[in-house]
Amino acid sequence: MLQRSDLRSFLNQVHFDDPVFVTFTLKQRLKDFGPLTTDRMRQNFRHFSNCLNQQLFGNAYRRHGKRLNMIVVEEGGSDGVRHHQHTVIDMPARVQFPEFCQMIENTWVNQTLWGYHQIHFDRPNTELGGLEGWISYITKSSELSDHIDWQNCHFS
Repeated sequence: MLQRSDLRSFLNQVHFDDPVFVTFTLKQRLKDFGPLTTDRMRQNFRHFSNCLNQQLFGNAYRRHGKRLNMIVVEEGGSDGVRHHQHTVIDMPARVQFPEFCQMIENTWVNQTLWGYHQIHFDRPNTELGGLEGWISYITKSSELSDHIDWQNCHFS
């Protein structure tokens, strides 16, 4: 079984040029689909990631596999806590932070089925402890191995 310290050490070795910390919330239930499940949450994020990468990289995304580095961790669904996903997403150098946030928000809310309008953005800072502090925060769950969305994580 993967130890929390080993996982944190591994994730801290992922290279991010300009990381953005994003917490996405999800709709908890849809009339025609019922409650949100882990599979639906992961499928929704995969669709979001595909749309965002296509917007940013165009044909290079499909033809050459060019895509954003991402770490995706799932939380919530119990004790009345809304399902949400904590992420680290590498912002391309040619995009400014406000534009990137707007692109993420529009994609999440308007192009995904389960995307909820409540999104929180942050940048590495001393209050959060930088990237290492954010990774420590998002890997706090006691059942950690079940909460990393490895299918949607990407490291180049």
